[in-house]
Amino acid sequence: MIENTKPIKNPLTLIAIFAGIAEILLTVALKFINQELQYIFICFVIGFPILLIILFFVILILKPGVLYAPSDFKNEDNFLVIMDIYNQKINKSKIRSRK
Repeated sequence: MIENTKPIKNPLTLIAIFAGIAEILLTVALKFINQELQYIFICFVIGFPILLIILFFVILILKPGVLYAPSDFKNEDNFLVIMDIYNQKINKSKIRSRK
């Protein structure tokens, strides 16, 4: 079964795996924390994945090109076209901000 697995290419998959492992470890660690600190710790356990999701979408909105690899496209030229369009938008906004 391990031979059939593909390497992780999508950043969203990596973030989901990281968040899942962190949630499991934090939930297990909850049992070993003092009673006084459990409320703060529970707030962190709840807020951590929410923060990850917010940061993911901020990156997705501000820099969408960093979330895709050329291998995600059937034709890698399409990736170059998208990156070129994105870079042109960035350059135009930098020129406007300098004026």
